[in-house]
Amino acid sequence: MSDPQQQQIPIDGHAHALMSVLVNFDEEHFQLLMMSGGPARLYVASPKHAKRLMLLLQKQLADYEAKFGDLKTALAAATKGTTEEEVGFKVKK
Repeated sequence: MSDPQQQQIPIDGHAHALMSVLVNFDEEHFQLLMMSGGPARLYVASPKHAKRLMLLLQKQLADYEAKFGDLKTALAAATKGTTEEEVGFKVKK
């Protein structure tokens, strides 16, 4: 068997506190808009890569909870404002 190759990953040296993530998708891509106090960054992933990211986060959270206890949280509720029916063009009949 060959030895696994080491890969150098450059890191910019600055820590960014993730403040908000907006996720959207279509048939081909998942778009993750991540905000950390400065300019937002848009990341695009294939559906398979997005699922791998979800599985990795699930595993890491399970390990965290096994060590530190259960986290009590839920998805944020939708805010009052624009509804899906209000988005787009209005066509008069």
